[in-house]
Amino acid sequence: MAATDYQLTRLRVIYTAREKHQLNQTIDNLRRTIEWAKAEHHIDWPTPRRQARRQWRVTYIKGPFHPKSYRHWVFSDYRYSFTFFNVKDPRPVMSAVLGSMSSQTFCECQFAWHHQGDPNALSASSQLALRDREAFISREVREEHALGKLLKALDRQDLNWFHMKYKWPVL
Repeated sequence: MAATDYQLTRLRVIYTAREKHQLNQTIDNLRRTIEWAKAEHHIDWPTPRRQARRQWRVTYIKGPFHPKSYRHWVFSDYRYSFTFFNVKDPRPVMSAVLGSMSSQTFCECQFAWHHQGDPNALSASSQLALRDREAFISREVREEHALGKLLKALDRQDLNWFHMKYKWPVL
């Protein structure tokens, strides 16, 4: 297994900034950089996703002789992630990602590599996996069909979940 046998299937970049305008500036820079480098390096558009904002609080006493006076600080950071799929050449993508960062933005990169494996070794096992996959899909389709029948019977109220004297009242 050589390093050239591996392929970068997913590159996820998470930008983190303390201030919202810094993150917006980074996103705009990334958009402009990808538009500029798209024709030359064949970079596909990433899939954007806004992450949850993280918050944490710090409370401490103002001074040694003020036991009832507290300072309360709330810190938060804003996060946004971009996912690049099937990256052919990671260097221009990483250059665009790191070059578009503003001064107060942090970046976390997650790489997902894939190795195709030996095609001769996978021929027999891939046929078994294909048969297992087809059996699994057909079983799931049968279960979905049975569930649909059950839900139709419940809608007609021909079938009750609990055996009682009286049927459930219709709301």
